[in-house]
Amino acid sequence: CEEALAFLPLLKLPKSREVPAINGLETHLSEKQKGDVRLYAGDRFLGIGHADGDKIKLTVHLYE
Repeated sequence: CEEALAFLPLLKLPKSREVPAINGLETHLSEKQKGDVRLYAGDRFLGIGHADGDKIKLTVHLYE
């Protein structure tokens, strides 16, 4: 599944944001970004996230 999304930019969150992201909470970003991304927490692929300025939220859950 990850390979099929290689066209999306990659964004890695700290491992500590894995559970909050999976539970639907937004994460604040240090740099502004806009659009869809392949979202990771640490080395774990979570799915597709949507960034809007200084925050991101996991929108399509693809983790195992």
